[in-house]
Formats: sequence, structure tokens, C-alpha cells
Amino acid sequence: MSNEEFDSAVELANALYVQVFVTKSKDTARKVLSNIKVKIS
Repeated sequence: MSNEEFDSAVELANALYVQVFVTKSKDTARKVLSNIKVKIS
């Protein structure tokens, strides 16, 4: 994983945290987490 990929993963994780914090939606969190896993792999 390159530094750019790592930075992207961190940004996605931050976005996930904000989305969960704002919506408190477990379903949304699962969907976003799935997207992150797909983008990283």
C-alpha cells in the first residue's frame, strides 16, 4: 500500500466516523465500511 493509498484510507475512515457520528446509522456504517474494504483491496 502506497502513502497515497494510505492517506485515502484514512480520509475514508474519517468520513465513515463523521457519517456514523452524525447519523448513528449502523446500516450506513456497514455500507461505507464495505466500500472502504473494496477500495483498499
